[in-house]
Amino acid sequence: MKPLARPLRPVAVLLCLAFITAILFFSLQACVNDDDMFYGLYASIGQAAGMGMTTGELTRASSQMIDYMEGRADSIDIDVTVNGEIVSMFNERERAHMVDVKVLYQNWRTASWVMLAAYILFAAALAFVYRRAAICMLARAYLWAGGLFLLLLLALTAFATLDFNAFWTYFHLVFFNNDLWLFDLATSRMINMMPSELFYGIILRMVELFLVFFLGLFALAFVFNARFFRRRLGAA
Repeated sequence: MKPLARPLRPVAVLLCLAFITAILFFSLQACVNDDDMFYGLYASIGQAAGMGMTTGELTRASSQMIDYMEGRADSIDIDVTVNGEIVSMFNERERAHMVDVKVLYQNWRTASWVMLAAYILFAAALAFVYRRAAICMLARAYLWAGGLFLLLLLALTAFATLDFNAFWTYFHLVFFNNDLWLFDLATSRMINMMPSELFYGIILRMVELFLVFFLGLFALAFVFNARFFRRRLGAA
C-alpha cells in the first residue's frame, strides 16, 4: 500500500475531528427536536407544577424555542396558561437572548454540514488516489482523532461535573458578547424552565446517541487498522 503523504496525515486527522464534531451536533439536534424527551424530563423533574403550569404547556413552550432555533418559527413568542391565566411565556430580555442563541445554533449547524461535506470530499479524493487502501488510511486517522476527541470530551465532562455553574458561566462568556443570558430567577420563566437536571438529561441523551455512532465507527476503524498491520507483518 502506498503510504499517505506526510502533509496529508494531519489534514486527515483534523477532518476526522471535524467529522466527529458534526456527529456530535447532529446528535444534539436529534435530541432537542424530540418533544417526548422534553415531556419525560419535565415530568420526572416535576418542574411544571412549581411554575404554575402543566407539563404539556411547558413542553409546548420548549418546542416553540426549538422551532425558533431551527428556523421553523419567526419568534419564541407563545401564550401559555400560568396559574389559570393566559400570559406570554417569555419577556423581552429572554427574546433578545434567544436571537443570539439562534445565531450560535444555526452557525454550528451550518459548520457541521460544511465539516461533513469536507470530510466526504477528502475521503472521496483519497479513494480516487489510493483505492481500497484509503479505508485503512482513514481508519488510522479516525483512531487518532477519536482519541483526541475523547480526551477533550472527558476534560469538559469533568469540569461540568465538578462545577456546572462555572462551566455554564464560561460557556456563555466564550460564545456571547453581552449579558443577556443573565436572568432573574425570581421572574424569568426561561431560566426556571431549564434547571440543571434538564440539561443533565439532554446531555446524557445526546451522549448516548453520539456514542452509538462514535464507538461503532471507532470499532470499525480499529478492525481495519488491525487488518492493515497484520498484512504488513505477513508481507515482512
